[in-house]
Amino acid sequence: MTGIDPVRLEVIRNALIAGAEEMNVSIWRTARSTVVRETLDYSTALFDGKGQAVAQSTRIPIHLNSMSVCLEDIIAGPLPIEEWGEGDVILDQSEAKMRRTIANLPDRTYSFHDFVDDDGQEAVDLDVVAEVTINGDTAKVDLSRSADQAP
Repeated sequence: MTGIDPVRLEVIRNALIAGAEEMNVSIWRTARSTVVRETLDYSTALFDGKGQAVAQSTRIPIHLNSMSVCLEDIIAGPLPIEEWGEGDVILDQSEAKMRRTIANLPDRTYSFHDFVDDDGQEAVDLDVVAEVTINGDTAKVDLSRSADQAP
């Protein structure tokens, strides 16, 4: 037999998920931000030495799509994994990186129009109109011409 047996695999998988969930609870219990405490707008995950997610908590998964990319950049650039030690804490400077990325875009307004065909209660078309204005290292998102939020 090659590989790992299914029972052992599930035990390891669940242990990794439990670690991510423990981080999740620690953040929630110690947070002072209402965004974290009330809307649960945060994510936690465990990563391997290459920056790939191996386990995540049950929070907002969209964060997790950017977490691996960010960690991969940190490992490949300013802080190689070989220089990490036990107890090291890595603080992400996402805003600075995002501003550098935005600054590389041409200054202009980008427009988008689409619709949602159901508001969750009835089949009605709701306009989604977005304008993103790039100016230097800032991006302003305007959704004011979109349909009102459904009740």
